[in-house]
Amino acid sequence: MSKRLLDEVELLVMNWSAIECAPHDHGHSHGWIQVVNGTTINTVYEVKENQMPEELFSQHQGKGKLFFAPKKGVHKMKSVEGAGLVTLHLYSPPIKEMMVYDFKTCAACIVSDDCGAWWPDHLPQKVREIQLKKTE
Repeated sequence: MSKRLLDEVELLVMNWSAIECAPHDHGHSHGWIQVVNGTTINTVYEVKENQMPEELFSQHQGKGKLFFAPKKGVHKMKSVEGAGLVTLHLYSPPIKEMMVYDFKTCAACIVSDDCGAWWPDHLPQKVREIQLKKTE
């Protein structure tokens, strides 16, 4: 018995404004991100259990650039120019149990599937909130 393709992958096109997404992982998924237009700064973090992520590096990724998003890898993205950034995202399996981080409150949150890489504005989008320790 074969599974439907929609059960296996998730494809997103994102048209970015001047705001950046929150640091986040992609739950149990891995995938690829391609810059269709504009330039992004992709910041990658290291995560240790029960601690806030620590920034490892940031890279400018321009039009046509393709980069990997590993399972449980934490990153954030933002537009360099403030507008005009368009990215294409392909994940497998479809994203579930995404973890989003809030550096101001030293917290992490598993978000609902309809939330995205943002700290939830609506209580139903918070599946579980976790208080973390600052890195030492």
